[in-house]
Amino acid sequence: MTSGAANGFCGTCTHILDTISDLTVQSNLVHHRSIKALEESAEEACGICTVLLDHLQSSAFQQVPDLWDRLFPIICSYYMESASREGSFELHLSSQGVNKLRLEFVFDLIKASVGDHCRYIPSSSTDSAQSWELISQWLNRCAQNHGRCNAPIPKPWGPTRLLDIGTVDDGDVRLVTQAEGLSSKQPYATLSHCWGIALPIRTTVSNIDDHRKGIHYMELPNTFRDAVNIVRALNLRYMWIDALCIVQDSPEDWRRESCMMSNVYRYGFINIAATGAAQSSEGCFWKREPNAIKPTEVSIRWHGRGGRSESKRYLVLPEPRKWAGKLVNEPLNRRGWVLQERILARRVLHFGHEQLFWECRESVACETYPLTLPSRLQGNRLVDIKMLGLIEEPRDNQWPREYMERCGTFLGRTWSTITKPLRSSITLNATMLSASVYRDWNAIVELYSLGTLTFPKDKLVALSGVASAISASKRLASDDKYLAGLWQASLPSSLLWKTEKIDSAWGGRQEAIIPTRYDGYVAPSWSWACIRGKIWVAWCHTHHFKRYLAVLKSAEVELATEARFGQVRSATVTLSGPLACVKWQPVNICSNVDPVVASITNIFPPSLGQDKAARVPPGIFTGAEIHFDTADEELPRVLILLSVYTQTEIVTETFSEIECVCGLVLRPQFTESGPLQRKPQYSRLGVFHTTRPGVCRTLATMPRQSVVIV
Repeated sequence: MTSGAANGFCGTCTHILDTISDLTVQSNLVHHRSIKALEESAEEACGICTVLLDHLQSSAFQQVPDLWDRLFPIICSYYMESASREGSFELHLSSQGVNKLRLEFVFDLIKASVGDHCRYIPSSSTDSAQSWELISQWLNRCAQNHGRCNAPIPKPWGPTRLLDIGTVDDGDVRLVTQAEGLSSKQPYATLSHCWGIALPIRTTVSNIDDHRKGIHYMELPNTFRDAVNIVRALNLRYMWIDALCIVQDSPEDWRRESCMMSNVYRYGFINIAATGAAQSSEGCFWKREPNAIKPTEVSIRWHGRGGRSESKRYLVLPEPRKWAGKLVNEPLNRRGWVLQERILARRVLHFGHEQLFWECRESVACETYPLTLPSRLQGNRLVDIKMLGLIEEPRDNQWPREYMERCGTFLGRTWSTITKPLRSSITLNATMLSASVYRDWNAIVELYSLGTLTFPKDKLVALSGVASAISASKRLASDDKYLAGLWQASLPSSLLWKTEKIDSAWGGRQEAIIPTRYDGYVAPSWSWACIRGKIWVAWCHTHHFKRYLAVLKSAEVELATEARFGQVRSATVTLSGPLACVKWQPVNICSNVDPVVASITNIFPPSLGQDKAARVPPGIFTGAEIHFDTADEELPRVLILLSVYTQTEIVTETFSEIECVCGLVLRPQFTESGPLQRKPQYSRLGVFHTTRPGVCRTLATMPRQSVVIV
């Protein structure tokens, strides 16, 4: 039996569980035979049937012809051999008539005492007495018990401007400044939101004086009004909203305030996220179906050998591998700017379409799982992004005031990080010293690449707050440098990012997102920031078993503004390593929209002509060796490959070891002095990864050269 706070099972699902509780082998059972039976079970709040019906009514199935005629019967498959021993098992729903139907349900053993998962009963709105009671519990638990979320700050600091929202009995709000005596110790909230097509109100040079006198409550868009009410309910008096606290038509004010963005969110008491709203007019609160929020629990009496039986209680997790999408695919979290706001804030309260989410540096929870996420849902970096530990205690002598003052008085726009030649051992040791922070940064980059930006020039700016906070923390070597989205001590590994095409379902439609380079200069070709689209960083991770073939000789960045972690005007890295010329042939020749992948056919040293190219015979490892960044670039017939590292990989099918070589795909980029210059610069076209023994040996033993990549 379950309480009213949890969904149970309908007769059909209960019959399936009763049947499989006596079986120890894989078998199939019929689930539902008609849409009418499925709808009736969903109305009874059956946890499995509710998820199934919602899944079938999603956009993914809207284009399936004759869906309801072809769908039934639905088949339930399972494998129960170790369920009673290991504590969990899976059910899968499918259809012989509709191949797209593949639903997974994990039955996770509940080891806590009865009632721990069923105390919260959701209502039909995120603005309800139940919701506010849960918010209060989350906030009190965090404020009283979480050491990381309440770590003391080195010195008091406050934003240049805040909104004085008054109390629950007040109406209008007004803009206040530090010059007016605003205390740097005053707690305040921040707001993360989507502006939408048109934001009805913002602070400008012409109206800032009026906003200091007061802003009428009804002039605020719905999202701002709801946020004001939320913050008042939390007994806070001050709030920071970007549209009102930054002078939007003043480039000087924007540059100064954006330089302090990391502090704004780090020093805030809580960040209110209008996660479900794509427009400022939509607000923070949403109606929903309570049964879709409730967890599903069930008790199963297992019948063992010798007539013995044992009853166990399970939490049913639908599609755990896709569960992160409930938070990540909301409109706000599709926005590039919001990622650093989530990371930097101590705690975030998400007001989503379907339910409330809580994020802090020690806990993630939601209305379905109000205490904490089940273990099977934890460890997903898309959800656990705040728990990576990127933002730890800063150095007292750098952050925040002294550091920001240095940023503000930066002389000139060129930050030169030209270093002395680095031996491979030095680079490797520096990287291993702070390996965890670079792995975390790579995870941030992957997630950030999924977001969208209105202005390409914001690509580095929208992550600058996180970069500046990391730079000022204790987690990096003191002489590490930030290079247009990468960290110097993580080079050359971190240059080996790869683009990926992804299929996205959002806003009721399916769309393919194809990586492209931005029009105009946003970042150097070797930085992931030059790409619009998904970035994959598995080859960037530093491991002790890699043998580096290339080393970083120098790096130089010319900034576009005074902001050290913001826009760049130009940037170069100089690497020394084995350099080869290769001919290639495409592997996916049938696709004209995907980034091209190719195999190597010929190899020759750069000092020799193409007529000296040695043909590489195909082998069992021949396949996609070269991965180009985009699908829309004109590709030369001869490529330059710079080998970066070699390592041993395990072939899981045979448990054998093979060597691989991974590196950069380049093309010469001649300057105005013409193609006769001795040392051209190079631009990146992609990356390569090969496991063909002959190719690996040849690439790794090519003559070493220094190349300048722009």
